[in-house]
Amino acid sequence: MHHNQLAIIDNYKLSFNETAEIAGNFTKQHDKNLWRFSNLLYSKKLRRYFFFIYSYLRWVDDFIDDPKNSVPEKINFISHQREVLLKTLSKKNVKFTAPEENYLFYYIDHLMKTNELDFIRYVDNTFKSFEMDIKRLEGDGMFSESMLSEYLRILNEAIFRTSFLFIPMKKSSKEQKGFIGIFIWYTLMILEFKKDVEAGFINISRENVKKYNLDADNLLEDNKRSIWLRNFYPKIVQILEEELLVMNKMPFFVKIVSMIVWMLSYNNLIEEFNRVKFYDFKFGMKLKKEFPKEVKTFISTIHMSIHIFAKVFF
Repeated sequence: MHHNQLAIIDNYKLSFNETAEIAGNFTKQHDKNLWRFSNLLYSKKLRRYFFFIYSYLRWVDDFIDDPKNSVPEKINFISHQREVLLKTLSKKNVKFTAPEENYLFYYIDHLMKTNELDFIRYVDNTFKSFEMDIKRLEGDGMFSESMLSEYLRILNEAIFRTSFLFIPMKKSSKEQKGFIGIFIWYTLMILEFKKDVEAGFINISRENVKKYNLDADNLLEDNKRSIWLRNFYPKIVQILEEELLVMNKMPFFVKIVSMIVWMLSYNNLIEEFNRVKFYDFKFGMKLKKEFPKEVKTFISTIHMSIHIFAKVFF
């Protein structure tokens, strides 16, 4: 494939094929099931761009989440990513500071050539979500309830809509209201709570920290967080139900693709989500598995998986 290269200055320049190979290997390393799914579903041409945006956002997210990187470094990092985006769009010389920025360059180049510039705003919105993460690191690591809601909307809608670039569907379907992803975010937050806290992120709203009298400076030692989750758990289930209604209105092919992605990459999240309930809502610690509770988790997971399938397709 011939690519009309925009000017890239410095030693981090990679060819399209080099970048595609690295992005493919990166995706395979970080999510082998997603990599397999992409190889089954997409043409070689299309999956390269899928690997580009997946690898790029994963790379940026890892940088922002790494506690070894200071807040000023994170601010400069996102600022430069915006510069790469804007200069690529305006066809100006781009100075890369890392080879991973080739992912963004070729992805944006693809959007420009295929006249899919509407998807640029979703890249911009992911930057906004990263900037919100950095902003809270400058304070106490928390969002207010309203800011957390806005953060989740911006982030998850951007990721959900970006996926439409890789799914053949009518424009009218792409413009349907609603998005999914907040349920998965909360489930991952529960599973990765310790890691997030150690990175400076407290993913419980400031109002709930106050309401449940949580020790924000020692959350990993504060068992009262289980009381918060016990009370918040029904809300997360409600979020799942609302997202299933969104998926129910999607075209049949989108439902099929979504279910494949779910089974290959996210099915274990349902099991973990149920497990935390049967272990008295303890999270942020290593659980010692107990046979009776594992049986309950297994049965509940099967029931919930059937419920998800039925809600999406019927």
